[in-house]
Amino acid sequence: MERRTEYIDMAAGMMLAWMILGHTASYASYKGNFLVAGNFLSFFMPWFFYKSGMFYKERTWQENARRGVKKLMLPFIVYSLIGQFFYYICLILENNISFRSFVYQPLRGLFVTECFAGNGALWFLIALYIITIIAPYCLKKIHPLIITFSGVAIAFLCYLPHISWFPCIIPNVAAGMAFYSLGYYCRGKENTWWMILLAIVIYAICCVIGFPGIYFHHNTASNISTYLLYYPASFAGIILLNNLCRWINPYLKVSVFRWIGQNSMNIYVTHWIVLVLSRLFVLDLAQVQDAKYAFYIFLLTMIISLPMLNKLINKIKLSYTYE
Repeated sequence: MERRTEYIDMAAGMMLAWMILGHTASYASYKGNFLVAGNFLSFFMPWFFYKSGMFYKERTWQENARRGVKKLMLPFIVYSLIGQFFYYICLILENNISFRSFVYQPLRGLFVTECFAGNGALWFLIALYIITIIAPYCLKKIHPLIITFSGVAIAFLCYLPHISWFPCIIPNVAAGMAFYSLGYYCRGKENTWWMILLAIVIYAICCVIGFPGIYFHHNTASNISTYLLYYPASFAGIILLNNLCRWINPYLKVSVFRWIGQNSMNIYVTHWIVLVLSRLFVLDLAQVQDAKYAFYIFLLTMIISLPMLNKLINKIKLSYTYE
């Protein structure tokens, strides 16, 4: 087994923790001020695509397709089915039993958003699977920076029409490929002085004018300027976060974020299921109405259950890690 890169695990833990915090607040319908203030960490999805590009290895697309079935598509299927099962129970308790809610909406969700409501975070696995298949050809034939700018351009063109039924897979793969190729290009360069200086300048400018945040999955933003600014801001944030973790990691013998990063796949595929179960018990059965109260219950449930689920998954050998 290859040795893990600890500072990357720490950065992954930070990004995943922030993503889960946002999902938890959203599921509880809680709009805390920390979410607005935390826009400066809104590059968590670009970070994961970037990180995958950093560890790109030359293989044929056929090899990547075979590996991806086990490492990406199998977790998508298994944990989508588990999440959807509990989601259906929630619908039954809410007396929302119909062909539309049980059949039409899940199939439409899969087509439009690449995921099921029972585990809405797993769209990333499908997008990454497609990217790993096309990456060998693209990175061999085209300069990584050209791929990056082309990916952003395609995602932007998909953003302009604002069509609700437009499949998210197209902008997700385009934007994901942009950061994937950027990670491939920047590996070995991101700790150089000129790269750090460039990131500091871009990040500082974005903080002064207001750090942009977009809904990466649905490729939406409040306005065009916010959308376009998000990409350089995310690049700068990724470079600075990786270097920050590189510098502080040697001084931390124990790190919660590093542990989260080392177990990121298990935590990622199960956290939404915990949210569905929290909704089942807290909102549907206990009838908790206060959004703030529900948020803190959800969060406490997440803190307790995710380590236990991680241990269980490892014990029954159902864990998957993409390398």
